[in-house]
Amino acid sequence: MPTLPFADSFVTDTTGSYSKSGTWTWNSGQYITHTSTSQDFMVIDVGQSDLVEVMGSIVVTTAPTSTNDYLGIQVSANSLTAGSNRGYIICFRGSGTTPDYSNIWLLDSNVAWVTSGAFTWTIGTKYWLKIRRVGTTIYCKIWQDGNSEPSTWTITATVTPRTDTQIGFGSSTPGDTVVGNFDDLSAISLSPSTKPLNINTAVHRASRW
Repeated sequence: MPTLPFADSFVTDTTGSYSKSGTWTWNSGQYITHTSTSQDFMVIDVGQSDLVEVMGSIVVTTAPTSTNDYLGIQVSANSLTAGSNRGYIICFRGSGTTPDYSNIWLLDSNVAWVTSGAFTWTIGTKYWLKIRRVGTTIYCKIWQDGNSEPSTWTITATVTPRTDTQIGFGSSTPGDTVVGNFDDLSAISLSPSTKPLNINTAVHRASRW
């Protein structure tokens, strides 16, 4: 089991190290593409649930439209059956009949939409998403690739406690089909005395798209 800090930029095909639901396709040292028509995940156990900060990048190529459709980055997740594994996830979401291009959302355990934060996003643009868990408080932020990371959090919210220790990518599309390119997954511990493990380095490299 990996320990923190953790980084995977998918320069090589490491998808076999993850627990998965659905099809996640490695694109020759570029990124992971996922086409979702159900509730899917690709997660890896890092042995820590609380005091964890996870970051990754996503390019949405076919956007979610239905209310419960999303693509995002998750922390404190597990690899149980689809629909019960999500942990806490920062994500792009549909708004009913169209994508919610004006907000980023926080989902708690695939059970409740907690809150949203104002952020304008577009299809085909690479964004960095970061989610931090400290006890029952979740912090989320998002920024466009090539821009500086914002100093403030887009979302700060209180959630129900979880003990699951997996991180990764998630999507849910019971109402339509969404497609995204996922990349640059990394996580750090906010507690002391951790050991490094990098599957692939160069997490903060320039965009390859």
